[in-house]
Amino acid sequence: MSCKSRPSLLTDTLPVTFDGQYFNSDFKAALLFFDILESDKSEEEKAIEVMDLFFPKGKPKSDPSYFIERFINPYGEKEESKKVMDFRHDAGLIYASFYQSYGIDLTTIKLHWWCFLELLKGLSSDTIMQKVIDIRTKKISTKMSPEERQSIVRAQSYYSLPDSSDGETFFSRFKKKG
Repeated sequence: MSCKSRPSLLTDTLPVTFDGQYFNSDFKAALLFFDILESDKSEEEKAIEVMDLFFPKGKPKSDPSYFIERFINPYGEKEESKKVMDFRHDAGLIYASFYQSYGIDLTTIKLHWWCFLELLKGLSSDTIMQKVIDIRTKKISTKMSPEERQSIVRAQSYYSLPDSSDGETFFSRFKKKG
């Protein structure tokens, strides 16, 4: 994987191996990675599951934690202070939006994680996922009528996200475990 700050889908080779071992780069593996992070398992159990998930054909000889971290977050973006989307919670909205925008059935396609991320970023504003993100991020203004404010508060409550843990702690612990 390139050390460039922003990999290019058009010119960079998408990572599918690490240290000579096949690497599961499918978006579904990346989504399962987040499920593992949020599970109640010990850090050691999580590390084993992550290795099995991403390296199903054999483990690499060197520590892949930095590689996995760069694969999951290829642009090194910091998590927003207010989460606007959750892959598990919004799965149906994401599915419907991909189908609407691209005609892609996410249940049947194999798609590299980086391609998935770019398509997700490029969803059109008329998709249900983008509309829900707009609701979640809508600022309530004093210029709005009481009815407008109440409508936005209700919609934000309806589309609110569950609390979740942050993967940063896992990465720091995963690196130490090797």
